[in-house]
Amino acid sequence: YIGFGPIFATTTKHNPDPVVGVERLRAVCQRSPIPVVAIGGVTPQQVPALIAAGAHAVAIISAINRAPDVRRAALAVQAQFGIPAPTPPPP
Repeated sequence: YIGFGPIFATTTKHNPDPVVGVERLRAVCQRSPIPVVAIGGVTPQQVPALIAAGAHAVAIISAINRAPDVRRAALAVQAQFGIPAPTPPPP
Protein backbone atom coordinates (compact mmCIF):
# COMPACT_ATOMS: atom_id res chain seq x y z
CA TYR A 1 0.00 0.00 0.00
CA ILE A 2 0.93 3.66 -0.33
CA GLY A 3 0.43 6.01 2.60
CA PHE A 4 -0.53 9.34 1.04
CA GLY A 5 -0.88 12.64 2.86
CA PRO A 6 -1.26 14.62 4.89
CA ILE A 7 -4.72 14.97 3.43
CA PHE A 8 -5.65 17.54 6.10
CA ALA A 9 -3.67 19.62 8.58
CA THR A 10 -2.30 17.40 11.32
CA THR A 11 -1.12 17.98 14.85
CA THR A 12 0.43 14.52 15.22
CA LYS A 13 3.79 15.59 13.75
CA HIS A 14 5.91 18.56 14.74
CA ASN A 15 6.92 19.38 11.14
CA PRO A 16 4.24 17.92 8.86
CA ASP A 17 4.52 18.05 5.10
CA PRO A 18 2.21 20.46 3.25
CA VAL A 19 -1.45 19.42 3.05
CA VAL A 20 -2.27 17.65 -0.22
CA GLY A 21 -6.09 17.60 0.01
CA VAL A 22 -8.83 15.28 -1.17
CA GLU A 23 -8.60 16.13 -4.88
CA ARG A 24 -4.92 15.18 -5.01
CA LEU A 25 -5.76 11.98 -3.14
CA ARG A 26 -8.38 11.26 -5.81
CA ALA A 27 -5.81 11.77 -8.60
CA VAL A 28 -3.31 9.44 -6.93
CA CYS A 29 -5.96 6.77 -6.29
CA GLN A 30 -7.08 6.87 -9.93
CA ARG A 31 -3.51 6.36 -11.17
CA SER A 32 -2.14 3.94 -8.61
CA PRO A 33 -2.25 0.18 -9.15
CA ILE A 34 -1.36 -0.10 -5.45
CA PRO A 35 -3.95 0.48 -2.67
CA VAL A 36 -3.74 3.99 -1.19
CA VAL A 37 -4.14 4.78 2.52
CA ALA A 38 -5.19 8.36 3.32
CA ILE A 39 -3.18 9.77 6.22
CA GLY A 40 -2.83 13.05 8.06
CA GLY A 41 -5.46 14.93 10.03
CA VAL A 42 -8.19 12.44 9.18
CA THR A 43 -11.31 12.35 11.36
CA PRO A 44 -14.14 9.81 11.26
CA GLN A 45 -16.45 12.43 9.72
CA GLN A 46 -14.13 12.77 6.71
CA VAL A 47 -13.96 9.04 5.93
CA PRO A 48 -16.89 8.96 3.44
CA ALA A 49 -15.23 11.65 1.28
CA LEU A 50 -11.92 9.77 1.38
CA ILE A 51 -13.58 6.51 0.38
CA ALA A 52 -15.35 8.36 -2.46
CA ALA A 53 -11.95 9.69 -3.56
CA GLY A 54 -10.70 6.11 -3.83
CA ALA A 55 -8.81 5.51 -0.58
CA HIS A 56 -8.65 1.83 0.31
CA ALA A 57 -8.07 2.64 3.98
CA VAL A 58 -7.45 5.55 6.32
CA ALA A 59 -5.06 6.16 9.19
CA ILE A 60 -6.66 7.95 12.11
CA ILE A 61 -4.69 8.60 15.29
CA SER A 62 -5.84 11.59 17.33
CA ALA A 63 -9.56 11.36 16.63
CA ILE A 64 -9.62 7.73 17.80
CA ASN A 65 -7.18 8.01 20.71
CA ARG A 66 -8.96 11.08 22.12
CA ALA A 67 -12.45 9.60 21.81
CA PRO A 68 -14.27 8.84 25.09
CA ASP A 69 -14.68 5.22 23.92
CA VAL A 70 -11.72 4.25 21.71
CA ARG A 71 -13.15 0.86 20.73
CA ARG A 72 -16.50 2.35 19.71
CA ALA A 73 -14.76 5.09 17.68
CA ALA A 74 -12.56 2.55 15.87
CA LEU A 75 -15.51 0.26 15.12
CA ALA A 76 -17.49 3.21 13.73
CA VAL A 77 -14.71 3.95 11.24
CA GLN A 78 -14.43 0.27 10.37
CA ALA A 79 -18.18 0.15 9.68
CA GLN A 80 -17.82 2.97 7.13
CA PHE A 81 -15.75 0.54 5.06
CA GLY A 82 -18.49 -2.08 5.31
CA ILE A 83 -16.55 -4.24 7.77
CA PRO A 84 -18.78 -5.60 10.53
CA ALA A 85 -17.76 -5.47 14.18
CA PRO A 86 -16.09 -8.66 15.40
CA THR A 87 -18.30 -11.12 17.22
CA PRO A 88 -17.36 -11.35 20.88
CA PRO A 89 -16.11 -14.77 21.97
CA PRO A 90 -18.59 -16.93 23.86
CA PRO A 91 -18.42 -16.72 27.67
